[in-house]
Amino acid sequence: MQELTCTYKGEEYSVREDGSVFRHPRPGKKPRAYDSKWTFGNKSIERGYMEIASVQVHRIVATAFHGEAPTSQHVVDHKDTNKCNNRPENLRWVTKFENIMLNPITVRRIEWVIGDHIEKFLEDPGKYKDKFQDQNFAWMRSVSAEEGKRTLERLQDWARSDKQPGGGSLGEWIYSRGNLNGQSVEDLSKIIPSKTPNAAQRHYRTVCDFPFCPPSVDGDPIEAYKRRLAPGNVFIACEYFISACYSRTVSEDGSSLYVISESQGRIKYWGLAKVTYENGQFVHEGLGVFLEQREAERKLGEAQGLAWTGKSLEEGIDNRGTGYDFPEKISDVIPSKTPRAIQRNWKTVSEFPCCPQDCKEEHLKEYAKRLQVGSLFCRNENYTSTVFKAGISTDGQSLFVITKPQSVGGYNIKNYAMAKITFEDSAFVHESAGTFFEQVGAEKYFTLALGLRWTGGDGIDDYS
Repeated sequence: MQELTCTYKGEEYSVREDGSVFRHPRPGKKPRAYDSKWTFGNKSIERGYMEIASVQVHRIVATAFHGEAPTSQHVVDHKDTNKCNNRPENLRWVTKFENIMLNPITVRRIEWVIGDHIEKFLEDPGKYKDKFQDQNFAWMRSVSAEEGKRTLERLQDWARSDKQPGGGSLGEWIYSRGNLNGQSVEDLSKIIPSKTPNAAQRHYRTVCDFPFCPPSVDGDPIEAYKRRLAPGNVFIACEYFISACYSRTVSEDGSSLYVISESQGRIKYWGLAKVTYENGQFVHEGLGVFLEQREAERKLGEAQGLAWTGKSLEEGIDNRGTGYDFPEKISDVIPSKTPRAIQRNWKTVSEFPCCPQDCKEEHLKEYAKRLQVGSLFCRNENYTSTVFKAGISTDGQSLFVITKPQSVGGYNIKNYAMAKITFEDSAFVHESAGTFFEQVGAEKYFTLALGLRWTGGDGIDDYS
């Protein structure tokens, strides 16, 4: 078996052609838990990749067998889409934009927006700039003609190397990539085991994880699942995407749990699933994927036998099924649980423990003084968040805060969030200003929000 050595992030590794790695001890220092042992890594619940001490194994293997990343903006693509298959022949360095174009969900959405095959967009991105008006697609307007052409040529080369049948579109090859890893589901109507103990699935194209599925049942199984699955927790994870619970509601007869989930990232989609308890296991049935939240809610209404008004479902959904108080529109300004604090663009009514109660002048400066690193910034039924960094904009009108959220269930899809605070009509308005996978992404948009120049690089949040 071929074995190579490499240095990655200051650590020395031996790497085998089966995708296993061996971390060498640091000279003159005490051995650590993962030193001096061969391992394939442990699977990350949040991202689905194999890791050793929080370092992604695929990047170590790619460095050993394919050389260092060409640039800091390159990531590793798993050719068969199986994030756990880290054999060298399954890995290749790609740009972040190429990686986005290899995602079938992203490609479907782009094709839907432009009304044509993905090749047409890559051949001439500028032709479709006016199509991307939705803020979730705004980043597509910055794709250059050179980047589009280069990416198209690379994707076509990869499609040919995979020996795909001729005559199909590039998009069809991208959609079919998941079939290479043996994880695709032939008969969608058949109930099959999922990757999670005590969970099965129907009408999903790949075998999935359901992290908050109860491992055992004591009492009503449907209510037990609802209690575990708070909004914001990961509902479903597979090779293509991770999706978080937006709302969940129990059917009138108590036999089913309906879950609306939302994907994470700049390009979003909404999913609807039905969970039942059959023969001692939870069966997860996919009821559809939608481009808009209202379409998912419409489908939920049909499944529940409720009327659709065009704005929201008629009574019977129990506050979108969450049991919590949601604003009618997320953009509305509503009171929080803290005196003198209100919120906007915030899904759940929250507390803001550091919000000043008695300051009479320099309100934002007083608030900023209270936001010490590590202090509790926000708390609600779904998560708590602590302060990572805070600063006042150059015009003095806004206070921005980077926070580190921690969901009640312990699973976070994104590691950083940003809030904007203004002082309006004698109250502090707290507004959600984005969530981020990486610290560099949070700090970039924090810096720009303050009105300062960003001199650092880009991160995955610029493309996700």
